[in-house]
Amino acid sequence: MYKDKYFMILKEDIFSSDFYDSACLQISEFAEFVSCSDILVSKIEELGVSIDV
Repeated sequence: MYKDKYFMILKEDIFSSDFYDSACLQISEFAEFVSCSDILVSKIEELGVSIDV
């Protein structure tokens, strides 16, 4: 969680996996996909609160 929003950071290798297609369908029901810079990803990882599953 960062600035009162939840983020899921997907690493690049997931885009070539079979998991990606089914994950996109499931995630798109509850969220939106946003492309962001490496700087924002770094800020989220550094300052955000991690939710362990």
